Amino acid sequence: MFWTNISLVSALLLAVSYPSAIAPINSDDPDKANAVSIAATFSGLSLVLSLSVIVISVIYLIEIDNCTTERDLTDFIDVNSPVVDILTGIFSASVVLLLAAALTSMFITFGQTEFLTVTCVAGAITLLGIVFASILAGHNRFRLWVRYDSPEGKKMVEKLKRKQMEKLEALKADLIFQEKDLSALKEALDLMDVKERVEGPRMQP
Repeated sequence: MFWTNISLVSALLLAVSYPSAIAPINSDDPDKANAVSIAATFSGLSLVLSLSVIVISVIYLIEIDNCTTERDLTDFIDVNSPVVDILTGIFSASVVLLLAAALTSMFITFGQTEFLTVTCVAGAITLLGIVFASILAGHNRFRLWVRYDSPEGKKMVEKLKRKQMEKLEALKADLIFQEKDLSALKEALDLMDVKERVEGPRMQP
């Protein structure tokens, strides 16, 4: 789910940043020549980062499909878990660069009052988004740490593993007992069959 979502959103960002990177905005004002170059650079970097996220996500989706067993999938996730954080960082960088390119383009085309208004509104929304994402990610990471990596969580995990092993041992013992019963029943049936074959001819006149 993570790889699919981040690749789809990156494809949308790629579609947005592509026109600005290929045909950057122009200005007749020589004082804004540097801003034009900065906007084009930010758009190009955002495009490259979004494309990188898409390529990496597709590769990992293919590798996940090659995991044929649950053990293979578990090992793959354990080994490649840092890639999730790295890819999230690259994706976030592409979003920030695209936002910076948009603000720079607004600086070129808008007047000072309009640009400051848009910048303040965008900055406030961005700040609220960062705070919300940080709280959500921090809460989720802390919850997972408490559940699995904290001392109490590790004890609970070990306790659950012991219970599962006890259940497996009990199930194994029950299967062995049933196998013995089936073997005894099979031997009794074979003995009765042999007895019927031996006594059958004796009963004929």
